[in-house]
Amino acid sequence: MLRELLDLEAQALTAARPEQLMENSRRKRELAQRLESQSAALRDHLREVGSRGDPRARRLADLLRDCRRCNSENGVMIGALGRHTRRALALLSGRTREATVYGPSGRELIVNANRHSARA
Repeated sequence: MLRELLDLEAQALTAARPEQLMENSRRKRELAQRLESQSAALRDHLREVGSRGDPRARRLADLLRDCRRCNSENGVMIGALGRHTRRALALLSGRTREATVYGPSGRELIVNANRHSARA
């Protein structure tokens, strides 16, 4: 379930769907709280089955590593989107005079806030 939520979070980030991102965030937080409340029992169980060489322990450990990697990748995307948003707001509000932006063709443009303004 956690892995699926992380995949949905990544999809919401890449598709720029903030409402889906907020819902996924809420569900992920609830699941994390449930896992946290059961962490001692889970840890004890993993030790027990892991010591017996149970393949389920290996699969679970692999799944947890994959979830950690996916969550980290989502965090990188969130950080990048936040930086882009702050730069755009700074440019639009006049707190910065020049910024590098990209045009529709993907080519880099230099925008000077003194010469360009956004219109509603």
